[in-house]
Amino acid sequence: MKLVFFCFYNIRKPLNAMAKTRDNQSYKEKVYKSLKKAITNCALRPGEVVNERKLAAKLAVSRTPVREALYALRDEGWVSIVPWKGAFVRPVTYSDINECMHLRLAIEPYAVELATPFIGAKELAYFDSLMEWQKSLAGKEDAGEFITIDQNFHLYFAELTKNGRLISILRTLRDIHLRLGVEAVRLKQRYSMTLREHLAIVAALRDKDGKAAAYAMREHLLLTREALLEIFATSTKENNTP
Repeated sequence: MKLVFFCFYNIRKPLNAMAKTRDNQSYKEKVYKSLKKAITNCALRPGEVVNERKLAAKLAVSRTPVREALYALRDEGWVSIVPWKGAFVRPVTYSDINECMHLRLAIEPYAVELATPFIGAKELAYFDSLMEWQKSLAGKEDAGEFITIDQNFHLYFAELTKNGRLISILRTLRDIHLRLGVEAVRLKQRYSMTLREHLAIVAALRDKDGKAAAYAMREHLLLTREALLEIFATSTKENNTP
């Protein structure tokens, strides 16, 4: 009996440790997703402090998974961790804007042209529904919902190409795109401008003109980059004003 008890005791110890590790991983994932969402939709603003203790209490977890999630976000470039001071949301930089928009300018017009032959009545109806959804937000200035529509619009072109690598690249850009998009629509005129630019792309698609649609997408992205750089310059000036 002693031997049996000893075996069960020693088996149970590693099993308990494994269960605890799984729990920590699931808690870490919960914190990670919550924090990343708050950062990408700008609920947590650039430069804002992430309070470990308050976040742990809010999500009903210990501080260990919070700390692990912050390390993961630091490694991905979303937060900065300063010894003895804590974690801060990493600001959007000039390089972030340029790198993201250069990639999008290289990829998305090409994706639109590739997708054009696959666009029929069903696909046009989907684009039309997105445009109606965006129109319904006129005057509401709901940045989160507006950018969700924008993401669906842009990613759909890649999905229509059925090019797995292209889809993967654009999905990788989605998080930084979301954060930059929320920043872009801080310029109130970008709501109506973005809608007009999207409608121009859809009009070219309706004519089955892939080159015109790609050109319209490029113009849209150039104007988006211009808006982002304008906001960045304004924010930098405000932050440097005594």
